[in-house]
Amino acid sequence: GPLEATAPVDVDGVALRVVHAPGKSPLTGTAVEVATHALRFYTEYFGQPYPGAKVDLVAVPDFASGAMENLGCVTFREAILLADPERSARVEIQRIAEVVEHELAHMWFGDLVTMRWWNGIWLNEAFATFMALCCQDDFRPDWQVFASFARSRSVALGVDGLHSTRSVEYPVRQPDDAAAMFDVLTYEKGASVLWMVEQYLGRERFRAGVRRYLATHAFGNTETHDLWDAIEAEAGDVPIRDLMESWIFQGGYPILSASTVLDEDGAELVEIAQSPFAYLPESPSGESAIGSDWIVPVLAAPAGEDDIRRVVLGTDPVRIPSGTGPLVVNAGGSGFFRVHYDTPLRTALLATFESMSPLERYDLVSDTWATCLAGSARLGSFADVVARLGTEQDPHVWSVVVGALGLIDQVAPDSARAAIATYARELLSPQLARVGWGATLDEDAQTPLLRAALISALGTVGQDPEVVARCRALFRSEIDGQTAVDPDIAAAVLAVVAHSAGRPDLDAILGRYRHPHDPIDEVRHLYALGRLGDEGLAEEVLELTLTEIRSQNAPYLLGSMLA
Repeated sequence: GPLEATAPVDVDGVALRVVHAPGKSPLTGTAVEVATHALRFYTEYFGQPYPGAKVDLVAVPDFASGAMENLGCVTFREAILLADPERSARVEIQRIAEVVEHELAHMWFGDLVTMRWWNGIWLNEAFATFMALCCQDDFRPDWQVFASFARSRSVALGVDGLHSTRSVEYPVRQPDDAAAMFDVLTYEKGASVLWMVEQYLGRERFRAGVRRYLATHAFGNTETHDLWDAIEAEAGDVPIRDLMESWIFQGGYPILSASTVLDEDGAELVEIAQSPFAYLPESPSGESAIGSDWIVPVLAAPAGEDDIRRVVLGTDPVRIPSGTGPLVVNAGGSGFFRVHYDTPLRTALLATFESMSPLERYDLVSDTWATCLAGSARLGSFADVVARLGTEQDPHVWSVVVGALGLIDQVAPDSARAAIATYARELLSPQLARVGWGATLDEDAQTPLLRAALISALGTVGQDPEVVARCRALFRSEIDGQTAVDPDIAAAVLAVVAHSAGRPDLDAILGRYRHPHDPIDEVRHLYALGRLGDEGLAEEVLELTLTEIRSQNAPYLLGSMLA
């Protein structure tokens, strides 16, 4: 159909426009702001100008993919390009920034330099994912995007801990081989490994290698080892090519064991060794894609200190002096591996838990939960960690606990659900009381995320009657045209209402889905349709995927139902 375009914005000689359906120009401001910053950031980071004269960001009403990085004409779903900032949650605005930055990174990494064959497509996507994080961190440091990325990385860790995982790169001989690469292992694991290497080398050395690669291969085709060789040329004595191949050509990842030992003089050391991590000790099929050992770049530091020790861990254990406090292995939280601490170290770290960075705290909680799921640690060890979270304010740390409660609730027998709900209320209600239901002028950018997570968990797993009642009242007030729900908690309110929805609630959610304020509002209500607790109503909604719900949206609805 007919489309309109915003007036071009001159970004250092590059004409930038947003192309959209008629009448939607008021929703383009966020995309223009993000893209303007991204073009300048990438030009400086890569040391290469944008390889074109213009950039059109095109919001396509019917578009199966998320976005596509055509040089000069990047296409998007409407909901990840167009937004009303007054009606959108921070996470929804952040998602637009993430995708716009990802696609524009492809203008250099994918368009200026292109992989020779489909076996290397993972690197295009992984690098664009990683660069979008760097760009977004520069755009809005208060968003703490690498902490948010830890949650995405945890999904990759979950998949990669299964014997059925795959190597990141593999031979591509037919179209299905290429299509299978577009998954969490390509995007999140690939980006995680790049982040791990960048943090180990330092940003400047890593960037120098990337600049060397782009300058050498501009307007040409490459293999993945061309990038590793360029970075290795800037990396000193770090064997980048061998290191990367140990992560890319085999599936899985290691768990590092950290144990307190004494040297011959009685000085305390921490010994670090690796072994493959898997949720099951043996593959049910007898076959496993999980590798045996990796070249692991490890950053370690005493809790709360910047005294970073860098070691490359191979098949043999390494020993590191403890220093002045308990040693955090995976200091800064950038490693794509898990860590299991022995009892003395774990006890000492829990005693200094607040001094650790949010990412380090996230990793300690997440790794403890993972070892419980794998059967190598008792569930009580996770409870010990959770008991330290009384003053925790980071939403990403709490996301591990909320996710664990949700999983336990899903697999537990009906007879246990009341006890689980009680535990969830006792644990989470004080946190919601602390942050409240509404934003304050002095709260940071992370608090809205925590507020939404707490409301959703208390209203579903916790079955908190007060939370459910308040969510219903907020929902009804907006549906009746009285007071709009705070965008930062709107999705959480919808999730709670949908969880206990009856016919009138479903009709109201469907009505808003059919007549949304904007594309983001449509998607928000689509996801709510996937959260229905009543099986009969859920089956009715499934039928709509064959008639009313557009084919491009059906996978998102099914994903919401399965989450």
